[in-house]
Amino acid sequence: MAKQGVISLGEALINFLPLGEGENRWQQSPGGAVANVAAGVAKLGLPSTFIGKVGNDTFGKYLDQTLTSYNVDTTYMQWTTDAPTGIMFIQNDKGTQQSISLNHHLYADQFVVTDEKTAPLFTTHKIFHFSSRSMIQPSCRQTTYSAINQAKQQNMLLSFAPNLCTALWDSHEKACETVSSVLFDVDVLVVTKEEVFQLSGASAVTSGIDFLQKEYQIPFIVVDLEKGGYLVAIENEYTTIAPIHVKAIDSTSANDAFVAAVLYQLHEIPKVITSLTIGEASHITRFASFASVLSASSKGAMTSLPSIERVKKYMDGTEFPVS
Repeated sequence: MAKQGVISLGEALINFLPLGEGENRWQQSPGGAVANVAAGVAKLGLPSTFIGKVGNDTFGKYLDQTLTSYNVDTTYMQWTTDAPTGIMFIQNDKGTQQSISLNHHLYADQFVVTDEKTAPLFTTHKIFHFSSRSMIQPSCRQTTYSAINQAKQQNMLLSFAPNLCTALWDSHEKACETVSSVLFDVDVLVVTKEEVFQLSGASAVTSGIDFLQKEYQIPFIVVDLEKGGYLVAIENEYTTIAPIHVKAIDSTSANDAFVAAVLYQLHEIPKVITSLTIGEASHITRFASFASVLSASSKGAMTSLPSIERVKKYMDGTEFPVS
């Protein structure tokens, strides 16, 4: 039987979003980059399994219920009374989004484990996805390394979106060193242009991509150029995807929607990733960019993640996000 579905290992958090510009009141919203990707691929129609740890508290139960409502398999979600579910405050200031995580090292997501209960998942799923947040604390880092090894042994496609926030680490150097240590194992890398600079030491995106490809042999790299669209690179070829202009209401999960859509496309395409043409890579990235702007056009992290039907309608011009 062919492998099906995506395993997402990492954080599920509660985002607090301001009710309005300059507001001192906040709205609770389910989130966490990896949990958002898990919900995103499920809403696009793929089997989706989330592995993460939450506190045995109101927030943790809310996240479990929300993910389940989006058809994410939370059977392997872990619970603890030793640490609370993580929270993050999201602020939008003059078009720039800032996230503030308090005491992140004490939150439950930093203590996730993989064991004999999760091992069978790696034999049945096609794609394994993770971020750098599950690599900050030593114990969680070892869990991530173990999961990467299991995924490699089962010939899974490994997807990595660092979502690197060096402020959460002991040092900028430690963050980049740890993230770089897994790049040899990655098949799909989705990064911002700032992350390209941090990981390559280059001062230009294209030279940074050249370095990452030659040093780590990553088959599929996508760079978010922010207002400049996206750059996608395979082997020695790359091309840019023009930005789609839309009035952003909440970009909290726009990148996560993009990653989910890339994984959906790679899951469904009937060929190995190393045989993709630049035209196919361009199509995958363009599809994902539509998913991203749909997410940014409405409020909330998981609630804004689009279905496959919405993405297709938007692509063919029969539906447009509210501006």
